[in-house]
Amino acid sequence: RVCGGGDDLTPAAIGFAANCPSVTIPGGSACGGAITNLQDIVNCVDCVDEFKADCLDFLSVPALKSPYPAECNPPTAPPCDATPQNTATPCPTSTPGIMCPTQVMTEVNGSAVDLDTGWTGMGHDAHMPSQNRLTLGVSLCSNPDSSTCGVCATSGPLPNAGGAAFNTQRCVLDTSVQCTSDGDCGGNAPCSFFFGSPLPLAAGGITFCVTNQITAPVTGTVDVEGGTTSTTIQLLSSVYTSPTLNKPCPTCESGVCHGGLHDGATCVVNGTSPPFGAVSFDCPPNPGANVGKVSTTRNYSTGTQTVSLSATNPNCRDPVFSGDKCFCDTCNNLAGTLCSSNADCVLVGATVCGGKRCLGGVNPGAPCANNSECPGTGGGCGVAGEATRPNACNDGTCSSTMTCVGGCNNFLDCTGAFKCVGGGNDAALCTVDSECPGGACNDQCPGGACVAGNEGTCAAGPVEQFCTPQETFRGCATNADCPHTGDTCTLRKFRDCFLDNGGISGSVAVSGTSYPTCGNVGSGTVGALFCVPPVAANLVNNDFGLPGLSRITQPYTATFN
Repeated sequence: RVCGGGDDLTPAAIGFAANCPSVTIPGGSACGGAITNLQDIVNCVDCVDEFKADCLDFLSVPALKSPYPAECNPPTAPPCDATPQNTATPCPTSTPGIMCPTQVMTEVNGSAVDLDTGWTGMGHDAHMPSQNRLTLGVSLCSNPDSSTCGVCATSGPLPNAGGAAFNTQRCVLDTSVQCTSDGDCGGNAPCSFFFGSPLPLAAGGITFCVTNQITAPVTGTVDVEGGTTSTTIQLLSSVYTSPTLNKPCPTCESGVCHGGLHDGATCVVNGTSPPFGAVSFDCPPNPGANVGKVSTTRNYSTGTQTVSLSATNPNCRDPVFSGDKCFCDTCNNLAGTLCSSNADCVLVGATVCGGKRCLGGVNPGAPCANNSECPGTGGGCGVAGEATRPNACNDGTCSSTMTCVGGCNNFLDCTGAFKCVGGGNDAALCTVDSECPGGACNDQCPGGACVAGNEGTCAAGPVEQFCTPQETFRGCATNADCPHTGDTCTLRKFRDCFLDNGGISGSVAVSGTSYPTCGNVGSGTVGALFCVPPVAANLVNNDFGLPGLSRITQPYTATFN
């Protein structure tokens, strides 16, 4: 595409034949041969055109050229004969080769995504914005010269088609700047690909905005005809708190940024996330609102993945549940490296998954058992994030400080009494069900087992209330808590939870679906399970349950080019 040929397309990408036709210019050179680069294409076209032009000239004035050149009438192979008796010219027994794709573009159905973050259940059932594209190269197909391509390697990311609306290659410190190299970013380097547009999230009365930077090459495989895929993506997620419940991320409205670092600047929509509105890389959050960066590795697959608790998993750190097992914790090193067992910590110079370390002082990051081992200003022996539990459905009790300890309302206030759940006296103090017409009299710190459902549901509650039909992310107690016109406080559901229940052999699974083979386009679902570390804001850790396991199912459409 430029002089020098350094970034020329390959003949296969253009769609040119693998070999030049085996014809010969009358009295001149032969044209046949393999096509391996653009110069071969030029040579082949010139040669075949000359062959055709000369032969047509001779046909138009036969008196000047007789006899007709033999080169212009090359012998042709006799037609094949499919009868078993024929041996001279049998028909081919294999299908001619096909052209395998060199790229695959996936676009996520954001509104159908199911993202379950953390162990409290309050961060479950989140969705993603639309327009989330990821383009990967396709190569090294296992069967490229037969009727199928088979299993191919995928790598990337590559630039997306579609212009600025789908351009995920941005400067990290200011995503409004599009780039192709670090030099384009100046003081806002580096230049990096992002996994989708800014992601607005809300749970438990708090909202925040997340940007997901791809920090390593994306690798994987795809079976073009079988419709299965496996892809590994490493992300660095920057978490920003938001003062506005109904707008976790700055929005792009009528081409203008509302809120964030570039409030009032022009913008192009990079995704829409009902009910939070349109988001844009041109409208990044304010850097001062950042409460931490979390690194995760996601192994997306169309198959089924399962994680199970074993004796090597860390014990949950909440004293009430110290006999239960948790999937995720952090190592006792300064970085607070994510771990699922002590073996994960030995690899990074630490010793205990879920262990304490000095959070400051003269021995920052050193393993410790108590504060005396962490002298100096800012010292203290502790762990990252809040104490973890296996799920949101363990039995809880109302403590002497009138706070639920454990159970589905862990950390929330209580009065020591029961309250009506549902019915005409919803939230009123009670002692028996008869005092709650149309509802039930329940413990304010309910527990109960997690029973199967979409992700699992706390069988004994709590029943949570939300506004509907617009701001379904907004918790409420009465209609007055729902400011959006037409919304009422009438959406109720039991708390979501994972199905492991904290015991050895307890497991959590995620399943994808292969896409049906239909030309070069197919739709399926990929899923992933991954641990998420805590952030600097304990309010977020408490609300979502971090560090903790997360699960995502992600419907998408794949287009092969």
